[in-house]
Amino acid sequence: MEPFVSWIESTTNLINIGLAFVILLLGVRILKTMRFSLQRGSVRLFIFAALFFAAKEISASIERGLNMLWIHDIHEVMETGFIACLCGAMYLIVQSEKMEISNLQQRLDKDALTGLMNLAAFTEMGSLRLKHAKEIGLPLTLLMLDVDFFKQYNDCFGHEEGNVALKAIATTLQHAVRENDLLARYGGEEFVLLLFASPDASQGAAERIRRTIEAECSPTANPALQRQLTASIGVSRARSSTNTLKELIEVADKQLYNAKANGRNQVAIAAWDDELSA
Repeated sequence: MEPFVSWIESTTNLINIGLAFVILLLGVRILKTMRFSLQRGSVRLFIFAALFFAAKEISASIERGLNMLWIHDIHEVMETGFIACLCGAMYLIVQSEKMEISNLQQRLDKDALTGLMNLAAFTEMGSLRLKHAKEIGLPLTLLMLDVDFFKQYNDCFGHEEGNVALKAIATTLQHAVRENDLLARYGGEEFVLLLFASPDASQGAAERIRRTIEAECSPTANPALQRQLTASIGVSRARSSTNTLKELIEVADKQLYNAKANGRNQVAIAAWDDELSA
C-alpha cells in the first residue's frame, strides 16, 4: 500500500509542477497585454507564486525521495512565499479595480472634447459649493463665458477647426483659473466658472480671463487657430437669498446677453438690484 501511496504523491507532485509552469508561461503572455501598473504587478506576483509552488513541490519530492529532513525547512519557506505572493496579487487586483472605477468616474465627469468638467458634474459640485458658501458666509461668483462669433468660425473653417478653437479656449481657461475654481464646459461654445471671490475680485478675475483669451487665442500666439478669438463674459454673485445654482446661472446668462448685445469681448456684471430681481 505504501508504494502505491508514494506513487500517487509523486505523480501529483509532477502534475502540480507542470501546472505551475503552465501558469508561469500564461502569466508571461498575459503580462504583455496589461495596461496598468497595478495589473502588471498582480500578474508578476502570480508568476512568483507559481514559481514558489513549483519549488515547494520539488523540495517535497526531494524530501520524500532522499529522506533529507533539512529540506523540510526550505519546503516551508517556499509555501510561505507562495501564500504571500497570492495575497499580494489579490490585493493589487482589488486596488486596480478601484483605480479603474475612479478612472471611469473621471471620464464620466469630463467633457469628451475639451477635457473640462461637464455640466452634470459642475451642477452637482457647484450646488455643494453654493450650500457651503451660504453656511459659512463666503463670497461666491459665477462667470458665464461665450466665444464671440463662434458660428461664423465654424461656417468659415469647418467643425473640425471649430473643435480646435474650443480646445484652445479650454486650455487657456485652465491656465487662467485657480486650482480650487470649478471650470466646466456648459455646452457648445459656452463655459462656466464658479469661484470664491469678492465682488471686486470677481470683476478683476473676469477681466483677466477675457484679456488672457484675447492675448493667447490668436494665430500669432497659437498657430493652430485660423483667426483671433475673443469671449464675452457675464458675472453673477451669490446672495443670502440665492437658493440654487440655477439662479446664479440665470443671472450670469442674462449678463452674458448684455455683454454680447453691447459689442462683445467684454464683461457684464449684474448690479445688486438685478440680482435681487432675478
